[in-house]
Amino acid sequence: MTDASQPQSQGQPSLEGRLMAQRKLLARIVAHLGDEAIDAFLAERGHVNLEDEDPGATPDPAFAIEGAMADEMRQIADLAARFRKD
Repeated sequence: MTDASQPQSQGQPSLEGRLMAQRKLLARIVAHLGDEAIDAFLAERGHVNLEDEDPGATPDPAFAIEGAMADEMRQIADLAARFRKD
């Protein structure tokens, strides 16, 4: 038997699979709770404020992280909405 606290693989497919599983679990929890405050939290953080960005400037790595976080919040909110319909 393997130790569940130790990952089997550190590769990209393993990491991606783990993140997808966490997203699905979080979305199920959000759907089950049906809490308007959590829905508002996800909605507020599901977009990136582009007002301060210069369209001609070189993208800042922090902006890429912020964009990825916003995308993840949208995906969790969208998946939770689908789970609520089921």
